[in-house]
Amino acid sequence: YLILFNFMVLELGFVEKLVVSLVIGGLIGLEREFSLKESLPIGLRDFALISLFGMISAEFLLPMSELFFVAGLAGILIVSFLYYWFKVLTKKTIGITTILMVPVAFVLGALVSKGFFLEAGITVIASTFLLIEKRSVHSFVDSLDKNEIIDLLLFILIAFVVFPSIPTHPIIFFWQSIDVSFFWTIVVFVSIISFSAHFLLKYV
Repeated sequence: YLILFNFMVLELGFVEKLVVSLVIGGLIGLEREFSLKESLPIGLRDFALISLFGMISAEFLLPMSELFFVAGLAGILIVSFLYYWFKVLTKKTIGITTILMVPVAFVLGALVSKGFFLEAGITVIASTFLLIEKRSVHSFVDSLDKNEIIDLLLFILIAFVVFPSIPTHPIIFFWQSIDVSFFWTIVVFVSIISFSAHFLLKYV
């Protein structure tokens, strides 16, 4: 009975991964079909199967040999290239969004196989949102000016480059203990408020 129970648990785990990988790939394919309508020869079913292939490759091929998994990924990349070549020849367009999402769907399926359900879910939601909000993203970028881009770069420097490198323990400066991390946290917090207020006033 214990062997049968363990087998049922393993089977349920595999079915769960199968369903999640199909849903993740299908979500990407659904957005692509919705956005491009009749002009897209690769859609919901294709992306769902690509994600499923990624899950199966990571589940069964990767334990046997990393080369098998790499070969599967290489095959997906070749399919992406062939699709791009077909698209350029027949439709005279050079957009690469769909081409990039093909290997992404494969990798997301592989993440599901390794139990990274949350990470795969967040990634597919974020990427699908960017895809479906294409016009809004382009409109937002077109409305930016040079100074805003420079300010954004400075904020990234302050929050994600300088801040993590600041020591968390107080330092001694002229016989005084100074918590630099606390002061820099205030700087980051004020910068976030300033940025948020600016963009809310401009774009909302």
